[in-house]
Amino acid sequence: MRSTYFKLSSFLAALALAGGCERSQTALGPDLRVTSVSVTPRIDTISIGDTVQLAATVVMSGGKAPRAATWSTSDGAVVSVTATGLAHGLAAGSALVVASSGGKADTARFTVRPLSFPPPPVASVSVAPDSAGLAAGSTLQLVATARDSSGTPIPGAAIAWSTSNGAVASVGSKGLVTGVAAGVAGITASSGLYRATATITVTASAAGAWPNEPAGFTTVSDEPFNALAEGGWNAVQRQNTNGSGLTVGLDAAAPLSPSNVLQFKYASGFVAGSEPGAEYLDPATPIKETYFAFWWKPSNPWQNNTGSGVNKLAFLFPSASGDIYLMMYGGGPAYTIAAEPEFSGDTRLLTPNVTATPVSLGVWHRVEWYVKYSTSGTSRDGVTKWWLDGVLQGSYGDLQTPADAGFIEYQLAPTWGGVDGTKTETDFYWFDHAHVSKR
Repeated sequence: MRSTYFKLSSFLAALALAGGCERSQTALGPDLRVTSVSVTPRIDTISIGDTVQLAATVVMSGGKAPRAATWSTSDGAVVSVTATGLAHGLAAGSALVVASSGGKADTARFTVRPLSFPPPPVASVSVAPDSAGLAAGSTLQLVATARDSSGTPIPGAAIAWSTSNGAVASVGSKGLVTGVAAGVAGITASSGLYRATATITVTASAAGAWPNEPAGFTTVSDEPFNALAEGGWNAVQRQNTNGSGLTVGLDAAAPLSPSNVLQFKYASGFVAGSEPGAEYLDPATPIKETYFAFWWKPSNPWQNNTGSGVNKLAFLFPSASGDIYLMMYGGGPAYTIAAEPEFSGDTRLLTPNVTATPVSLGVWHRVEWYVKYSTSGTSRDGVTKWWLDGVLQGSYGDLQTPADAGFIEYQLAPTWGGVDGTKTETDFYWFDHAHVSKR
């Protein structure tokens, strides 16, 4: 715009100087003086390639016959003009076309628009994200992109949205998805003959939602993780290989307390046998019967530890030695949630014995966990249960806990694997909100 304005301003200044020159007036003699020049049309908007015939009216003094006008342009790269006043749009921009005679002049102002071509045909459609978790009653914005045969996005391409199951998730005309009820729905974006589908897993409403918390329990902590150290929770960094570590990340689609979430990063080169960091809570007094729940999402893709199948989530530590933990377990991609006590009197793998719900990668899941101490150090009547997205996965009533005061630490410490293996990709675990209660 600046260069066009400068050209027009300079041209008009030169034109004003030319109009003030008396030499051209007197050269015609007093009986042949030009009194005015007018151009029609004075303003026009055209496209590149268009032509407009201009007319110049020259008025002479004393009623003499008019003289011919001379045509010129302020920017010949934008608009050209012939000796007879035919203007031709050449490039997008603005220019003045001037008719002058006998020291008088008038202008026509042109705006030249770029050519408007029809959009190329659609050759593919993509939708992002292509999978996501959503709590009932919450919304998620999907974005569809139509591309031509060269892979170039087509701005303004018409997109139609549809859902495979309106009872689970609905979608608006702009791709805004609303969770309706627990289940899985495909949300499809279509343009012409092409389409792409996002898989949406809807969980039960997150608002006040710890559905399997035992009645009568007292809240110990309800933590949204807006910081690494708040509400009695603290963080410790562990393995930092190639930028691995524990931070507070952002996820606007987090199901309970967006947008801040705990982010555990496993960078390529991360060595098995440890975690990027640990977020931990030490209650004021030991606890023997507890409920520990949180929202959790594993990245998609996720590189499994093939040697062990172990991808840990959370730990409970007693005042004596040992621990018990939950993990995403399996050979991949069919992971389930399993538990494993590592007490001196009870060390074993507890696989799902009620329902083995497959874990969907890249999707938020609600994990709930109940543990009750055994009545003595030998009674083997302790209890552990766990749920995934509200569905009971495992229930064991023969847990043997230590004969001590109870659990003294809760940890989100997602250890990857056993002792062998190295990450060859960058993976993540995310946690949104944790709830701890006791009897």
